[in-house]
Amino acid sequence: MGLLYIIFGLLVSAPLLQAVPAGPVLESENRKAVTQSFGVPGINAIFDYVVVGGGTAGLTIASRLAADPSIRVAVIEAGGFYEAEGNTSVVPGYCTAYAGTDPADTNPAIDWNFVTVPQAVSLLPFGYRQKFQVSDFMREQGANNRRLHYARGKTLGGSSARNYMYYHRQTVGSAQKWADETRDPSHNFSNLLLYYKKTVNYTDSTVLYPNSTNEQDKSALCADGGPLHAIGQKAIRGFQSGKLLGSAYVLATIDPARATRSSSKTNFLNITSSQTTLKVYTKSLAKKLLFTGTAARGVLISSPGRSGSKSNDYVLSARKEIIVSAGAFQSPQLLMVSGIGPLKKPDGLSIPVIKDLPGVGQNLWDHAFYDTTYRVKVPTNSAGLNNPEAAAAAVQAYDESASGPLSVPGTMVLGWENLPPDLRSALPSNALKPLDETFPADWPQLEFLPVSGVLGNQSSYRIQDPVDRFNYASIATALVAPLSRGNVSINSTSMVDPPLINPDWLTHPKDIQLAISAFKRQRQVLANLQNLTVGDEQIPGSAVQSDADILSFIRKNLAPVWHAAATCKMGHHLDRMVVIDTDTRVYGVRGLQVVDASSFPFLPPH
Repeated sequence: MGLLYIIFGLLVSAPLLQAVPAGPVLESENRKAVTQSFGVPGINAIFDYVVVGGGTAGLTIASRLAADPSIRVAVIEAGGFYEAEGNTSVVPGYCTAYAGTDPADTNPAIDWNFVTVPQAVSLLPFGYRQKFQVSDFMREQGANNRRLHYARGKTLGGSSARNYMYYHRQTVGSAQKWADETRDPSHNFSNLLLYYKKTVNYTDSTVLYPNSTNEQDKSALCADGGPLHAIGQKAIRGFQSGKLLGSAYVLATIDPARATRSSSKTNFLNITSSQTTLKVYTKSLAKKLLFTGTAARGVLISSPGRSGSKSNDYVLSARKEIIVSAGAFQSPQLLMVSGIGPLKKPDGLSIPVIKDLPGVGQNLWDHAFYDTTYRVKVPTNSAGLNNPEAAAAAVQAYDESASGPLSVPGTMVLGWENLPPDLRSALPSNALKPLDETFPADWPQLEFLPVSGVLGNQSSYRIQDPVDRFNYASIATALVAPLSRGNVSINSTSMVDPPLINPDWLTHPKDIQLAISAFKRQRQVLANLQNLTVGDEQIPGSAVQSDADILSFIRKNLAPVWHAAATCKMGHHLDRMVVIDTDTRVYGVRGLQVVDASSFPFLPPH
């Protein structure tokens, strides 16, 4: 399926974000399933395993451990139930709510309200420009010195309660790169496939569009696998078998019976809580890891007191291991405030050193994206904003049959490619050599994300459409082979204070060159769809033509794809920047593991 076909998927599956269903999706049954598993805050307790973080990774691993009735497991989660915040967190069509880059575009009840440090403008070192053939306008780097809201789930389910519900797997080559870098062949794709299949319960979806079929490589899926629900839309063999280059419909983590979000909370936790002795401590913040010598023994926790009284501090101790699953930002933060991390501390911080690991908080990988927008001749997300009857119809379809635009999180189509020859040849001869040397051949450089509406400056996705009776559609591009690396650091010894998050997007000259070329590729795709577009390009507009103008637009409007990873890098002990071994155990201490996206050695393409 060619890139042009992606746009068709864009134009026919528009979630109407402004139309809230009249019939609420109640979370009481889900809460009831977990209530019996609540831990008692304020009282010291001992478990075999203590898991810090009730998010995507934390609830999954806790449920696997707790399946053994002889094992006692506790989960510490700072948030509560995302379903209590209403349909915007449950109905797929509302998934973009509170995800914009404006620090004010957040819901504190279920989001950590993280904001990056300024993505600063800086100068390249002397001689760097000539070495990499970087022109003068590229000397100013970053994201225009902006501080961006970075959405992260503060709730049971973590960011699986906030994401866009797309589900696919890494490439065979990227899995082999993981195995090679860590010197552990168990991480190659063929070995991982068994566990991928065990996690997903695949359901064929109804064909939504008259000129499409729903084809997936079912040998890579399992109809009676794990509890995570995945609905497949049209695909050419899908993205589940270790191949991404091309385009296809993507699976979505949606409960097929009710068309509601499927998260680690609704599935793994709800099932486990009714069958095991798992204990979950909600609204509870892990303040510090406690050690006896270099052995991790417990977690100091703060939970709200009853009736608004002062918070209670108490300790959950682990007989076997503490598993940190607090995410790419807070897992390194918790390690650092507990004395595991770089020996050199920020000025004014006095933290006794348990283990000097300079890689903690370093090696931050992330993806960024930006878009091009046109008016189009067919109904898109704009229809629900311009036409109350269309919005009401979407509500009715969802309420009555769990169908229609609100039952899906977006276009359900993705495309992946490397920069095509015409654009590649326009770059300096060595421009993409670092990418070719760093990434396997099956690792795409670009990911295309069709959008049934307007992304604009991405400050808040609810207010970008001009609501002028026209329909709008966009194509966004994410850079999925980045060479820029960020970091996470601290300026406080308290977990109450947010970490310092520095993704450092577009700080490598090759990323800048690729970003400009990718923008031109977006325009090529949309230029071939004149039978669907109306008039000239709306965003950024025909006045933006030079490389300098394109780069300026990208810097001002890029947003994260929320794929932060690799800040507690897995690897071989000879790499001084690694934090954990291939069994996820932290080097130099005992009884401590890190299991979440921070533990990746790098960020695979996705």
